[in-house]
Amino acid sequence: MRRQWVQGLLAAGLLTAAALAAPAAALAAPAAALPTTCSFLRATIVGTDGNDVITGTPGNDVVVTGAGNDTVIGNDGNDTVCMGTGNDRFDGGPGSDFFVSESVTDGVDVFVGGGFPEFGGDIFSYANRTTPVTVTLDGLANDGQAGERDNIDIKSYVQGGKGADLLTGSGGHDFLNGMGGDDTLRGLGDNDELWGNVGSDRMFGGQGDDYLVGGPGNDVSIAEPVLDGADFFEGGGGKDEAQYKTRTMPLFLSLDTVANDGAQGEGDKIWIDVEDLSGGSAGDVLRTSGESAHPNSMPANNLLSGGDGNDILIAFENDVTVDAVDGNAGSDVCQTDFGSDVTQNCEL
Repeated sequence: MRRQWVQGLLAAGLLTAAALAAPAAALAAPAAALPTTCSFLRATIVGTDGNDVITGTPGNDVVVTGAGNDTVIGNDGNDTVCMGTGNDRFDGGPGSDFFVSESVTDGVDVFVGGGFPEFGGDIFSYANRTTPVTVTLDGLANDGQAGERDNIDIKSYVQGGKGADLLTGSGGHDFLNGMGGDDTLRGLGDNDELWGNVGSDRMFGGQGDDYLVGGPGNDVSIAEPVLDGADFFEGGGGKDEAQYKTRTMPLFLSLDTVANDGAQGEGDKIWIDVEDLSGGSAGDVLRTSGESAHPNSMPANNLLSGGDGNDILIAFENDVTVDAVDGNAGSDVCQTDFGSDVTQNCEL
């Protein structure tokens, strides 16, 4: 389920587009009046500061509009669109289209994707924003910064900005990329791909077989209270945690390359670059890899196996259950109740 971030792929295709003439509905602005690039691509269609209606060509268009309430109809091709201030609307049409929002609130915008329903469709980007944005792919005018009321009506890719964003998917296949800031990503139903990117992010895959990548920062993948599909969590840089705290059924959690994590038969895969494991309230088995890690169990009769690294194994202090803690190789710190808990291979 690994995928390259698609902006580069789209750009590669757009750079081959021939120079296009603006249709009659949009008069070409003077060269100095509006930017002539969009997402580092040379504009092929430039609007005015009035209320423009621009229809693209069957090819790959790069469209820049100014002030005013503009409508851009992408037509065929993989189009890139930068729209200015005003209440704007972009209908992508067929193809993989890329809509770039301004760096500040820029009116009540509507983005209607028309790309492929699977991964490889349209992208809406708030990457220029420094203030937190909220995006919910529900077809309602509730997206953007507080009070902005954008409506991002796509079932594909969304990029957040540099702030602490909240991105929520639809019931279909979604790709949510937090970009900068400490973001919260919620995939909801179906098979989603969540990328925290820069910052310390919280990711909820929801139902379906989800792929979650933390990126730089201290990221947390949070499982649903019930079985939620075969998920793959890759931590990236920082100190990352796979968290199953709301689970009430026994769990097996291990930091390796095998899809054998979660409840029996669930088939999650927690990658070896994840440092922390948090179990649920049943009798769990938490096993680290050779990397240093910090498994932390909820109250239960747990077996914590440290693996080969210098581990910290926390068997939920001050509880009344019997825990078995095995540090295995390495210099391990085992924190238990020092009552009826059983420990071995614990050096500290």
